[in-house]
Amino acid sequence: GMEAPGEQQQLRSEACLDGCAGKLVHSNHRLMGAYVQLMPSIVQRRISDYEAAAARVAPGSTSPWAGPPPTAGSSQMDTSALFTRDWAN
Repeated sequence: GMEAPGEQQQLRSEACLDGCAGKLVHSNHRLMGAYVQLMPSIVQRRISDYEAAAARVAPGSTSPWAGPPPTAGSSQMDTSALFTRDWAN
C-alpha cells in the first residue's frame, strides 16, 4: 500500500546507515591490514627509540639490556655458571 512519508524517510536513513556501516567496516579492514604490514617496522622503531633513550640515560652501554658493569666478580661468575648450565640442558 501507500507508505507514509515518515516511513519512507526512515527507510532511506536506514539504507544510508547501512552504507555508512559498510564503508566503516571496509576502511577498518584496510586500516588493520596496513597496521599489520607496518607492525614490524613500528616495533623496530620503538626498540631503536628505546635504545637511544637508554643510551642517553647511561652513555657507554650499547644495549639497554646490558646490566651494570661487573663490580663483584663472584656474583658475575655465579650468573654465568647458571646460564651455561641452562644452555647445556
